[in-house]
Amino acid sequence: LKMKIQPFAVADFPDLPTVRTYKDWVITIRRLISAVCDKPTAAVKWIDQAFNEKVDMSELIMVENSPWECLDIQISVQICNKVAAIKKDMNTQPILMQLAQTILTAERIAHDNGRFLTGREMIRHIGVWAAVKCDHGQKYNIADILGMRLKDDNPDDDLYEFYVRWQDVY
Repeated sequence: LKMKIQPFAVADFPDLPTVRTYKDWVITIRRLISAVCDKPTAAVKWIDQAFNEKVDMSELIMVENSPWECLDIQISVQICNKVAAIKKDMNTQPILMQLAQTILTAERIAHDNGRFLTGREMIRHIGVWAAVKCDHGQKYNIADILGMRLKDDNPDDDLYEFYVRWQDVY
């Protein structure tokens, strides 16, 4: 299986997701992967393994001379660039800083085992991180809550609606 893979344009690769934007991020990654490969259907099947929690993490480790080797490296480089940007930016949301640290920790563990973390492994770590945060009710962060504004002429009605919806979450 010989395929041609175009390099990513740095501007095309999306920023790392928040829990709220994770599903859109997955769609963007799938679209991007299919666009850079001359076998888009096979590329989507290959990248979907990273999003499928039933696929064991060991299956995401790169096999030498794999037709996907170049693409996996490109993904890991792009994600590492996004992680570095997050770590550098002092105004980064704490939840994204936590995601960056999760990826860096996984990368150090892989390095200690004499290999580097593949792009698909990084994608899996992002998915696990998003799922855990969502399971613990962290779909929205404090900035989202502070951004809420009451719209009704009677603020008590809005507060009641907020309270009812909040009860649905917890």
